[in-house]
Amino acid sequence: DHARTAIYMALMSGMILQKSRLLVGMTIGDDGEISFVEEVSGAPYKECNNAGLIEKLYTKSTNIELALAGHVWDKLWELDKDKATKIAHFVRVIGRCTPQTKISIIDCFNREGFITMMCGDGGNDCGALKTAHVGVALSDAEASVVAPFTSMDKTIGSVVEVLKEGRCTLASAFASYKFMIMYGQIETINQMVCAWFAVTFSEWCWVFMDGFWVISMAFSLPFADVADKLAPTRPTSSILGPHTLASTL
Repeated sequence: DHARTAIYMALMSGMILQKSRLLVGMTIGDDGEISFVEEVSGAPYKECNNAGLIEKLYTKSTNIELALAGHVWDKLWELDKDKATKIAHFVRVIGRCTPQTKISIIDCFNREGFITMMCGDGGNDCGALKTAHVGVALSDAEASVVAPFTSMDKTIGSVVEVLKEGRCTLASAFASYKFMIMYGQIETINQMVCAWFAVTFSEWCWVFMDGFWVISMAFSLPFADVADKLAPTRPTSSILGPHTLASTL
């Protein structure tokens, strides 16, 4: 959509605060200098050049937010990737994006080490859906072919549900893994104790331990339901990470 349409949606959804000072960049020179205008008044922003603006943006006291046209981002990314990356941290809206523009935006944040997620509903979103760490298709057409997750209700709110389900699956898988490791440790200690006292388990004990006990627990752990609220951080995904090893030890 047009940048101003997207700005209105961003204001209504809270992505841009009503008290923020929004600067819109619709034109860019051959030297990579963006001409910003005040979104409210339409007056040109003349307080400082782009370098000074970037420096001001990195001070915590500023309330300035940025919006760009798609062709402005494309040219800036082509001319000066470092400058584009610095500005990207404060850009809330980029309007009229081509498929390649979307890919470059995702690539910019990937280079910075961010975990990126893309939502799309058409063929022009396929490249960005594949480039992002998480791709959610709000469609059952072209986008659903390349995206690892597809929402059937076509609403952006389903992204939260996908994240909750994914985290629940991850946590349940690790819970099952840790249970099996601990079960092996406990059974090893049991057999050492039995060997010390020169006794052994009966056949029915083995049936209970290796049959009913293991199978019932291993199948019950993944039945854990998703959390009601999405937590600020995801569960661990490292088998040899400190959280997992601490539980095993």
